[in-house]
Amino acid sequence: MSNRSGNTWFARVRRDWIPRYALKHGSIGRRDLMDVFGVSSAQASADLQSYLADHPKHLTYSLSLKTYLWTGPKTLTAQAAWSEAMAAIAN
Repeated sequence: MSNRSGNTWFARVRRDWIPRYALKHGSIGRRDLMDVFGVSSAQASADLQSYLADHPKHLTYSLSLKTYLWTGPKTLTAQAAWSEAMAAIAN
Protein backbone atom coordinates (compact mmCIF):
# COMPACT_ATOMS: atom_id res chain seq x y z
CA MET A 1 0.00 0.00 0.00
CA SER A 2 1.30 3.41 -0.90
CA ASN A 3 1.92 5.74 2.01
CA ARG A 4 1.20 8.99 0.16
CA SER A 5 -1.98 9.79 2.06
CA GLY A 6 -0.74 8.58 5.41
CA ASN A 7 -0.95 5.26 7.15
CA THR A 8 -3.41 6.15 9.86
CA TRP A 9 -6.47 4.10 10.64
CA PHE A 10 -8.66 6.86 9.17
CA ALA A 11 -6.63 6.91 5.94
CA ARG A 12 -7.04 3.14 5.62
CA VAL A 13 -10.80 3.46 6.15
CA ARG A 14 -11.05 6.05 3.37
CA ARG A 15 -8.92 3.89 1.09
CA ASP A 16 -11.09 0.86 1.74
CA TRP A 17 -14.21 2.93 1.04
CA ILE A 18 -13.02 4.18 -2.39
CA PRO A 19 -13.56 0.96 -4.39
CA ARG A 20 -16.84 0.14 -2.66
CA TYR A 21 -18.29 3.57 -3.41
CA ALA A 22 -16.96 3.66 -6.98
CA LEU A 23 -18.29 0.17 -7.72
CA LYS A 24 -21.72 1.00 -6.32
CA HIS A 25 -22.05 4.40 -8.03
CA GLY A 26 -19.91 3.83 -11.12
CA SER A 27 -17.64 6.76 -10.34
CA ILE A 28 -15.95 8.68 -7.55
CA GLY A 29 -14.51 12.14 -7.19
CA ARG A 30 -12.80 14.32 -4.62
CA ARG A 31 -16.14 15.80 -3.58
CA ASP A 32 -17.43 12.34 -2.58
CA LEU A 33 -14.55 11.87 -0.15
CA MET A 34 -14.87 15.43 1.09
CA ASP A 35 -18.61 15.09 1.76
CA VAL A 36 -18.48 11.69 3.46
CA PHE A 37 -15.27 12.05 5.48
CA GLY A 38 -14.93 15.81 5.88
CA VAL A 39 -11.40 15.87 4.45
CA SER A 40 -9.89 18.72 2.45
CA SER A 41 -9.73 18.75 -1.32
CA ALA A 42 -5.98 18.14 -1.14
CA GLN A 43 -6.45 15.12 1.15
CA ALA A 44 -9.18 13.69 -1.08
CA SER A 45 -6.85 14.01 -4.08
CA ALA A 46 -4.04 12.34 -2.14
CA ASP A 47 -6.34 9.47 -1.14
CA LEU A 48 -7.42 8.90 -4.74
CA GLN A 49 -3.84 9.05 -5.99
CA SER A 50 -2.74 6.63 -3.30
CA TYR A 51 -5.47 4.18 -4.32
CA LEU A 52 -4.56 4.60 -8.00
CA ALA A 53 -0.89 3.93 -7.29
CA ASP A 54 -1.79 0.44 -6.08
CA HIS A 55 -4.76 -0.21 -8.39
CA PRO A 56 -4.15 1.71 -11.64
CA LYS A 57 -6.69 -0.28 -13.65
CA HIS A 58 -9.59 0.21 -11.22
CA LEU A 59 -10.24 3.88 -11.96
CA THR A 60 -10.02 5.94 -15.14
CA TYR A 61 -10.27 9.73 -15.06
CA SER A 62 -12.89 11.26 -17.34
CA LEU A 63 -11.87 14.75 -18.43
CA SER A 64 -15.39 15.59 -19.60
CA LEU A 65 -17.04 14.45 -16.35
CA LYS A 66 -14.12 15.51 -14.11
CA THR A 67 -14.43 12.36 -12.06
CA TYR A 68 -12.94 8.87 -11.86
CA LEU A 69 -14.94 6.10 -13.51
CA TRP A 70 -14.86 2.60 -12.04
CA THR A 71 -13.10 0.24 -14.44
CA GLY A 72 -12.22 -2.42 -11.91
CA PRO A 73 -13.86 -5.77 -11.22
CA LYS A 74 -17.65 -6.00 -11.34
CA THR A 75 -17.76 -7.35 -7.79
CA LEU A 76 -15.58 -7.02 -4.73
CA THR A 77 -15.24 -10.42 -3.16
CA ALA A 78 -14.98 -10.91 0.55
CA GLN A 79 -11.60 -12.59 0.00
CA ALA A 80 -10.27 -9.56 -1.90
CA ALA A 81 -11.52 -7.23 0.81
CA TRP A 82 -9.96 -9.43 3.50
CA SER A 83 -6.65 -9.57 1.66
CA GLU A 84 -6.54 -5.79 1.28
CA ALA A 85 -7.43 -5.30 4.94
CA MET A 86 -4.67 -7.66 6.06
CA ALA A 87 -2.15 -5.95 3.78
CA ALA A 88 -3.12 -2.58 5.24
CA ILE A 89 -2.67 -3.86 8.79
CA ALA A 90 0.71 -5.36 7.92
CA ASN A 91 1.92 -2.01 6.60
